Amino acid sequence: MKKNDPAPEKKPLTEEMRWKLLRRRALAEWRVGEDRGNLQKFTRTAAEMVPGILKKYGIDQRMASERLEEAWCGIVGDFIAQHSRPTKLERRILWVAVSQSAVKYTLERELKVSLLKKLKDEFGEATINGVRFVAG
Repeated sequence: MKKNDPAPEKKPLTEEMRWKLLRRRALAEWRVGEDRGNLQKFTRTAAEMVPGILKKYGIDQRMASERLEEAWCGIVGDFIAQHSRPTKLERRILWVAVSQSAVKYTLERELKVSLLKKLKDEFGEATINGVRFVAG
C-alpha cells in the first residue's frame, strides 16, 4: 500500500456488531487487572464475604443487640432484669434503661465492672466495650 492510496472504507457497524463490541468493552472494564489464567485469587466464598456485608450495613450490631436482649436475664439476674433492659448497642457502648434511680445507682456504683466483664466474656470485647445506664 502506497502513501497516497486512500484508506479502505470502514463498513458501518451493524446492530449485532455494535452489541458485541459494547459487551466486549464492558467485560474488559469489569475484568480490569484480572489475570485470566488464575481466577482463584479473585473469588471469595460466602463465608468470607458475609461478615463484611453485615458490618457495612450495620446488621452485625442489630444481631448483637437481639442476642443481648435474649441473654440479658441470664447475665444480670432476675431482679435486675425486671428493672432494666438494654435499649441499644451503639459504637460498642451498651445503653441500658433502668426503671428507678436506685437501680441505676446500684448498677453504676456496685455492679458495672462485674456486669461489663460478664458482657465482654459473653459477646467479646469487639462487640461491647462499655455500659451506660439511663433512667427510663
